[in-house]
Amino acid sequence: MVEQNKDLCKRDIAFFFTHYIKRSSSALNMEPNRSQRLCFEAFCDHRKNIVRKDRQAGVSTAIAAQALWSMLLRGEHVHIIEPNFSMCMNLTRMLEDMFENLPVWMLPHGNTALLRRELQHVVLSATSTEFSNLFMGSVVDRVMFDEAAWITGLRRLVTNIGCSSLAHVSVVSTSSFESEFDDMWAASQTRDELGRPVGGFVPLDLSNPAG
Repeated sequence: MVEQNKDLCKRDIAFFFTHYIKRSSSALNMEPNRSQRLCFEAFCDHRKNIVRKDRQAGVSTAIAAQALWSMLLRGEHVHIIEPNFSMCMNLTRMLEDMFENLPVWMLPHGNTALLRRELQHVVLSATSTEFSNLFMGSVVDRVMFDEAAWITGLRRLVTNIGCSSLAHVSVVSTSSFESEFDDMWAASQTRDELGRPVGGFVPLDLSNPAG
């Protein structure tokens, strides 16, 4: 039964989320909402994503769950980038809460202490030295920018990651007028002669409930 559940979790992040991600300070599992399901599909189907979202849509929770799933069940080296240290700490606490509620059999080699230490370095502030070191030979499989409209020099940072690795890159944010995120979003709405989004980022619009 354990091996069957572990195999289902590896193959389907929505199954992992539904059965093993619990609400903070509660024994209740979380059923992914529409926005979260669409994010999981995009993160898994495309190497480069740009996601425009509403506030309070649960997308940051989806990002944290994606990071945990990718690390534990796919063996990926993952980073989440936040605009500042305060947001960085908030998402780190969310990751730790999710981690603490997981069954021991889901942890590689059952090395809980080592994994706890690794979680401390998953979420980085865009202003930190540790983040700048990502461009100095680190092997990174997946990078997710959260609330990217508030990250200074976003386009340069995204370009540097894309040029220095084959990482999956997801850029996620609520909209902010005249931000680099909005420029990247506008570019993703334009197609080249082969029908591909300009810039290579596949758009997902969660800001319109009807869209």
